[in-house]
Amino acid sequence: MEDVTEQLTAAPDTLLAGRYRLQRPIASRACTTTWRGMDQVLARPVAVKILDHPERLAGDTAAFLDAAVAAGRLTHPRIASVLDAAEEGGLTYVVGEWVEGDALVDLLMDGPLSPARATTVAAQVAETVAYAHARGVAHLGLDAHNVVVCPDGAIKVTDFELSAASRPAGGPALPDEHLPKEHRDTRAVACLLYACLTGRSVDGAEPELPRAQYREGRLCAPRQVRAGVPREVDAVVVRTLIPEVLKKSAPIRTPNELVAALAVLPGEGGGATARPALPDEPEPRRSNRWLRFGVPSLVVAGVGVLGLLAGLAVGRVPGQVSKLPGLGALASAAPQESAAPGTPILPVSVRDFDPQGDGEENHNEVALAYNGDATDAWHTTTYFNTPAFGNLKSGVGLLADFGKPTAFDRVVVAFAQPGESVELRATDTPGGDVASFPVVASATDVKVPVTLRPKPGTTARYWLVWVTRLVPNGGKFSAAIAELGFFR
Repeated sequence: MEDVTEQLTAAPDTLLAGRYRLQRPIASRACTTTWRGMDQVLARPVAVKILDHPERLAGDTAAFLDAAVAAGRLTHPRIASVLDAAEEGGLTYVVGEWVEGDALVDLLMDGPLSPARATTVAAQVAETVAYAHARGVAHLGLDAHNVVVCPDGAIKVTDFELSAASRPAGGPALPDEHLPKEHRDTRAVACLLYACLTGRSVDGAEPELPRAQYREGRLCAPRQVRAGVPREVDAVVVRTLIPEVLKKSAPIRTPNELVAALAVLPGEGGGATARPALPDEPEPRRSNRWLRFGVPSLVVAGVGVLGLLAGLAVGRVPGQVSKLPGLGALASAAPQESAAPGTPILPVSVRDFDPQGDGEENHNEVALAYNGDATDAWHTTTYFNTPAFGNLKSGVGLLADFGKPTAFDRVVVAFAQPGESVELRATDTPGGDVASFPVVASATDVKVPVTLRPKPGTTARYWLVWVTRLVPNGGKFSAAIAELGFFR
């Protein structure tokens, strides 16, 4: 971090909003300084972005705070949450989620990533940007500084809207400033992929890295810079950044187009980087490939379509959970039931919900509850004394947002072991307490997995899987959701 001590408008130990105590500055860019702080109410670290020089802004402080409000609407496991924003005592600041990890730019200073890792990171960032644009929020300042790689390898994107709102006046025009917002953010993700593949920065967005090379005024493709970049990965970068080179291939101009292009490329582990369908896109047509690799065996009578489905399906031992593709691909009912698979519906986002505790319950594991792999899981915290959460709270859960009111025939929850009690709750207008989510189904002493069937006609945007009883775990008590699926 550059030495900006003399420019800081705040000091260590400053208390904001009566709860956020500043500890130390960690980074300065444009007109802001980001501090590590401590939320003294919830006893957790936070990131506090303070506007040091509002007089230098291209916009104004109102626009900066409006950007924070826009970013605060985003709830996604790969987006660092905005928690608060205000003007107080002459300071304008935004409080956000503290993310442990390394900025991607710091990792790239040690050299480029492997092509498989680079493709995986870019695919995750592209999906995150597509989610934000589906909610009317752009980044417009995306680079390797605001992508954080967590210790477990997951990524978090920070500063949606805020980077653009904190640009200083009188600076040089951005190379893509004339483009639509979607196209600008799409190019930014491709530039990020370029940097991951080559260790070089396009247009100097990361001044810590060497500048990308040009020949005859045209950006060199990754394969011209670094040996070993797969041809298909190189083609995606070229279609986005220098589409005139591949005249027979369609240019990539939107986040959804980039996600689709990256989804079929080899990522880490040798598999495709494909993820669930993007929000606000139509559900893809289900094919025999889905059935061959994802659907447990069906016990059905008769012949025809159901017989064909049973013939294509893969068997499963009762009580086990198969390795399943995509978000919530639990296409079977509970083991004791026999039914044809329903249509899986993908949430826009899923997050942990712990309103009676410290506000989070192993949020870094949430994605493990819908990654299609039942060998890992989202775990609750471990509690002492009783299976009733140590008598500290009535429960914890996972909250799925479908973006619009949605009805389901069933919700299937695969716990890592039997014995939990669980409620299915739903509402269009969630509050900060579990009571704002009416109960629409429940089960006690559940098997693995359990099927929760809401009353016919129940429609809601937000669906909460609320665990109300834990199971023994080494003398303590906890629960773990291995897979979660919503079916219509």
